[in-house]
Amino acid sequence: MATASSRYAKRTSKAIYRKFDSLLADMLAMRDIYQDDHPELADAIDTAGHGIMMAQELWIAFHAACWGSIPSDWSSDV
Repeated sequence: MATASSRYAKRTSKAIYRKFDSLLADMLAMRDIYQDDHPELADAIDTAGHGIMMAQELWIAFHAACWGSIPSDWSSDV
């Protein structure tokens, strides 16, 4: 049976994953704002977004290493 601290850690890990998704959505909105007038800035946002996506993939690997699997639903409670 999982301990309370383990459940908290798993819940927190899933919340971190969701924050990456939220961050990426905000970055896409910013990119859309700059795309027409400042395409070079939109490109910079794209580059940063790719870095965030790489970090999210590393987080997925971390989560799997800790709990042995990847959640099918990152939004569900533990």
